Amino acid sequence: MSDEADLIVLGGGPGGYVCAERAGQAGLSAVVIEKEALGGICLNWGCIPTKTLLACSKLYYQATHGEAFGVQADAVRFDLTKAMARKDQVQQRLRAGVAGLMKRHKVRVVEGTGRLVDGRSVAVGDEVIRGKHIVVATGSRPARPPIPGADADHVLDSTGILQITELPRRLVVIGGGVIGIEFACFFAQVGVDVTVVEMLPAIGGPIDADLAKVLTASMREKGITIHTAARVSAIEAEQVVFTDADGTDQRAPADLVLMATGRQ
Repeated sequence: MSDEADLIVLGGGPGGYVCAERAGQAGLSAVVIEKEALGGICLNWGCIPTKTLLACSKLYYQATHGEAFGVQADAVRFDLTKAMARKDQVQQRLRAGVAGLMKRHKVRVVEGTGRLVDGRSVAVGDEVIRGKHIVVATGSRPARPPIPGADADHVLDSTGILQITELPRRLVVIGGGVIGIEFACFFAQVGVDVTVVEMLPAIGGPIDADLAKVLTASMREKGITIHTAARVSAIEAEQVVFTDADGTDQRAPADLVLMATGRQ
């Protein structure tokens, strides 16, 4: 089976589906090929799920720290299962919204993995689609540096940690960029003992240095332990081994480790 289109887009994330939407608005025939879910990283494994979980944990944290405001909350507990269910509901609603945009602008969505056959053809299963133009918008995946022990079962990336079914007692986050900070705050706000190990001199990646100081202070107020200018040397069964800014070997206990070392 074969088909033809003015534009073929490989990848249904924010770059891909918006590109196809604009093409449809301009009267072009467009096809989006997506192997997992419309919306890409942001909607499915990034901004949307993490912000939803942060909203849940913030509400819990405020309820349990409201005495200064005259709020006394008794018997408050955090239900991870329900928080994850809310995350899933938000995602499903937004995925449906993206699918509606594609339908409105007459963009055909093909589920599957696209393979470039030549400069103008893409194969998806048994179907070959020919296009006048092809846009590659395949996004990114979590980066995993070659740290000994990084392949252990209790080491998760930012995708895997969104599927956990119970809270750890102690979490070590390797990486203090945006991804690591968001998860560190979520877990700390629901009572998990969190340690962040960051290789750079400050957390937050490229954010303003003064903001990084304010953010660091805020996180420490929540009980998060932060080590900067630190290099992880190994991940073991119940701890993460790293060298701190002074060159001293340190160990952070961990039931779960989040590898938040960026994307590639």
